[in-house]
Amino acid sequence: MTGQIIKHVAKDKTVTYRIRVFLGRDASGTRHYHRETVKGTKAQAEERLTEILNKVNRGSYVKPCKYTVDEFLDRWLEHVKPTLRQNTYISYESYLKWYVRPDLKLLKLSKIKLIDIDNLYVKLQARVSARTIRYVHSILSSAMKQAIIWQLIESNPCDNATLPRKIKKEMQALSADQMIAFLQHAQKDCYALIFDIALATGMRPSEYLALQWKDIDFQDGSIQVRRTVSWDNIKDPQQTAPAWQFEETKSDNGRRSIPLPKTLLRKLQLHKTQQAAYRLKKGQKYANHDLLFATRSGNPISEYNIRRNFKLILDKAGLPKTIRLYDLRHTCATILLAKGVNPKIVSERLGHSSIVLTLDTYSHVLPTMQKAAAEELEKVLFGN
Repeated sequence: MTGQIIKHVAKDKTVTYRIRVFLGRDASGTRHYHRETVKGTKAQAEERLTEILNKVNRGSYVKPCKYTVDEFLDRWLEHVKPTLRQNTYISYESYLKWYVRPDLKLLKLSKIKLIDIDNLYVKLQARVSARTIRYVHSILSSAMKQAIIWQLIESNPCDNATLPRKIKKEMQALSADQMIAFLQHAQKDCYALIFDIALATGMRPSEYLALQWKDIDFQDGSIQVRRTVSWDNIKDPQQTAPAWQFEETKSDNGRRSIPLPKTLLRKLQLHKTQQAAYRLKKGQKYANHDLLFATRSGNPISEYNIRRNFKLILDKAGLPKTIRLYDLRHTCATILLAKGVNPKIVSERLGHSSIVLTLDTYSHVLPTMQKAAAEELEKVLFGN
């Protein structure tokens, strides 16, 4: 018999039905069964038995695992850690800790349903943004896909989950006049050259803080983006600063060559000379990592310190405090597009995966470009 239903009456007269389905023998000859208890009618038990038998016959049956969601997420994080950038792994771990585990950790992985996921997201809407919930969903769905591969569950409970409407955040960037005002007030700052690089190249902070002198080609007048720098949340007990490491760029497109303005090249040459003199003075107390921008000890500069000075400059220049350090990247792109630079060139400069991403991100600049295009057509077609 491949399946059977056994009626069980408890002392309090409660009736349940125990299902047993023969699954076959393993290599050692041991018999394996699917066993579960149905609290309901005999008809419901028969329906459940038919469902299990059909899955066994189709080869889609997955034996319920004993993992809780908490235990499974621990195993999954350990599995994906070698494949992730350090910052990505830290964010995965943190988001699961704060937004998923509190509500789902005690549930059996094999018992989790779509309604559990939807209830979690509804609860989160009261305290976090739509963007955060969508990121949580992306992480959790990836974990569940791996559970299917490991044959721990039959289907992904995150599929068809109801997500909050995505609200597109308005892009922030300095205007040309604001950028000039910012640079004027930034020139007296110790990080002035960093801000010049950020605006001239459109690099991400993690990219320009990882630049090494071997990345600069003074003859060709260009700079190579080859790596990023990241910091651990946990401090190294042997150091006074957070532990750091170099990582691969965000994507293959992130590895790119960016032409530099001549004035910036001259500033870099002067900076290199001054840095070499300082390094010689410090001797063995200076950890030479060949960095363009380094602390007094030679290690990478923390993005936190850059942001602190950045906010002070905004205040002195009378510029909006809502502008972020990362918005210098957006400022570079916006100004180039507004000046009529080919979007493909801008996309390559930013290291975007496609020109579609660039146009979608900076769609606010397109109306101005379209107006300029109409004026050019006026000249060509009608001679005005």
